[in-house]
Amino acid sequence: MIRQPLGRHLSTTPPGERLDRNWRAIATKLRARRPSWRFAFVALAAVMICGAVLLPLSWRKSTRIEATVIETDADHTQTVVLAEGSRVVLGPSSRLLLVDVSTQHVRLELQRGAIDVDATHREGRTFSVGARQLDVDVVGTQFHVAVGDTPGDVEVSVSRGRVRVTSREDPSHPRFLGAGERWSTRALPPPPIASAAPSGQPVAHDAGAVHEAPPKPSLSPQVRKLIVAGRFVDAYGLVLPDFDDDCQTLGADDLFQLAEAARGAGHPRHAATAFDALRTRFRTDARAPLAALELGRLDLDDLDDPRAAKNALDDVVALQPDGFFREDADARRVQALEAMGDHTECVAARERYLAAYPHGSHRASVARRCR
Repeated sequence: MIRQPLGRHLSTTPPGERLDRNWRAIATKLRARRPSWRFAFVALAAVMICGAVLLPLSWRKSTRIEATVIETDADHTQTVVLAEGSRVVLGPSSRLLLVDVSTQHVRLELQRGAIDVDATHREGRTFSVGARQLDVDVVGTQFHVAVGDTPGDVEVSVSRGRVRVTSREDPSHPRFLGAGERWSTRALPPPPIASAAPSGQPVAHDAGAVHEAPPKPSLSPQVRKLIVAGRFVDAYGLVLPDFDDDCQTLGADDLFQLAEAARGAGHPRHAATAFDALRTRFRTDARAPLAALELGRLDLDDLDDPRAAKNALDDVVALQPDGFFREDADARRVQALEAMGDHTECVAARERYLAAYPHGSHRASVARRCR
C-alpha cells in the first residue's frame, strides 16, 4: 500500500506537493485491489530511474484506473507511461483526466493545456482522447492535442500513423489526419453543402447528368459499428463480396466509410477505388475534395503511382480552389512531381507552395524536394 509522500523520490522537477496528490489519487484506485509491496517498490524504482509516472496496466489482468487527474504547473511537464508502452507527456499548465485506463480501453480527457501521445498498437485495445467537443481515436499513432483559451478551440497534429477526429456535435462526418498533418477548429471549413442533385442521387463527373439508379440506402449498421470501433479487417470482410458494386451504388457518406474500412484493413487499392467513386460521382458533396486528397495520398504512398496522384491532387483544387484542403494538396503535388521526375514543374510547384504558405505545416518537407 502506498502511504508515504512520493514527490521527494523523483529526480525530475514536478513540485512535490502536486506529485504527492497525483500519487495519492492513483494509490486510492489501487488500494482496493491490494497490490503487493513488491509492485509498489518496482513502480517507485522505475519512477526514480525514468522520471515518469508509471500507470500499471499489466501487473494484474483486472487492474483498471478510472477518474484520476494529473496536472502540471506553468513551469513543468509530466510524463505518464502506461505499462503496455503508450506514453503521454503533459505540457506546462495542463490538466488531464484519466477517464478509463485498462488493457482493453484507454480514454483520456484533456481539460486544459496540451499533451503529446505516443500510443502503441495493441490488438483489440481502443485508445481515445477527448478535447472539449472533439474525440480523437487512435491506433498505433504519435500525435499532439491542445486546447486553447477560447471555448471550442482545439488543435490536433499527427507525427506518425493516423487519427480520426470526430465532433460530438456531428459524429457522422469524421476527419482523418495522417503523419505530418495538422488540423484546428480555428480553420474549420464551412458546414457540408447539400448536393445540387435531388436527394439520394449523385452528380455525374462528365456532363452533370444524374444517374437514374438510386443508391443503396446505406452500409449495414453492423459494418458501420465495426468501422467506428476501428475493427477495419472485420468490416472489410463483410463488404468485400459486393465491394465493386457498392462503389457504383452507395451514397457519398457510405463510400467514405467503405474507403476507410478498406484502407484500415490494409487494402489501399480498394480504398482508392471507393475514394475515386466518391469524388467522381458526387462532385458537389463537401467530402469530394477530401476524397480526392485521400486518393492522391494512396496513389503516392501505397500504390506507387505518382501520375495518378497528381491527377487526384489537381482535382482537389478543381473541386475547392480556396478550400481547407488546398495547402495539403499543393504540398503533395510537389511530392508527386518529384516522384515523376518532372524537375522543372516540381521546382515551380515548390516555390509556389513556399510563397503561398510561408508558415505552412509542410514547409520543411516541401523545401527539401526537387533538389
